Amino acid sequence: MPQPGQQMDLDCLRVMPEFFEVLGMTLRRGRTFTLQDNAGTPKVAVINESMANYFFPQQNPLGKRLGDPRVDPHSASLFEIVGVVKDARYRGLREKAPRIVYVPTLQTPNPGVEAFIVRTSVDPAQILSTLRGEVQSVDRSVSMREVKTLEERVDEYLFQERIVAKLASFFSLIALSLTCLGLYGVLAYVVGRRTQEIGIRIALGARPRDVLTLIVKQGVLLTLIGVGLGLAAAFGMMRLLRGFLFDVNPTDPLTFASIAVLLTTTALLACYIPARRASKVDPMIAIRYE
Repeated sequence: MPQPGQQMDLDCLRVMPEFFEVLGMTLRRGRTFTLQDNAGTPKVAVINESMANYFFPQQNPLGKRLGDPRVDPHSASLFEIVGVVKDARYRGLREKAPRIVYVPTLQTPNPGVEAFIVRTSVDPAQILSTLRGEVQSVDRSVSMREVKTLEERVDEYLFQERIVAKLASFFSLIALSLTCLGLYGVLAYVVGRRTQEIGIRIALGARPRDVLTLIVKQGVLLTLIGVGLGLAAAFGMMRLLRGFLFDVNPTDPLTFASIAVLLTTTALLACYIPARRASKVDPMIAIRYE
């Protein structure tokens, strides 16, 4: 029974026995519907995880009974929960999965059937004519309209989200490229300005390799400090971007590690290339370098 304060907002879907198998929905507990779940047998229902967790927290919902006029307005009988399936999104990626009750069409017939779902192992276009013929053989008054694959439906439904994701990825790559180029240019300029210092160190007896290692370490150390501060700021900003991510961890360690390695590698090259070039210059020329 619902507890005081609980919302009764839920969706009810009438489905055929093989609905869950056709769509590949994962069964968490119990069973799904069979052909034996018809008008002559006790009424049953399958609920999704969101509904199970909301109305039956820390409980086994199997065997519980439901009664809602939106499910069966013409009968006072209750529906027994026989299964729990994994959540599926129906309203959009930006919203949580709704609480859903699935009931058998054979027990709650609906004269206005809206859609059929067919699963095939071949190209759907190859069976379209056969499918139309089968439907016409059952009822010639039924017409098939808007026949589309599930992938096409999903593509239409997610068109806007995918465009936004692609644009965000494009601009993110541009920003990352500009960051790497800017980091390389700044560090290369700073190291290039130290050509005289490098020449003096070599003239005083320092080996070119030692001077090169010193300069690279200093440059990478500054870069690591900057990367650390940047990661801290990024972690803080991720909370603001959480609402734009779908089934993705906003603090994905692989992403943060990849960016850190990329920036550190860029800094290493920016320090190493000009420092190596300067370390090979004759000390007297390097000292006179401006």
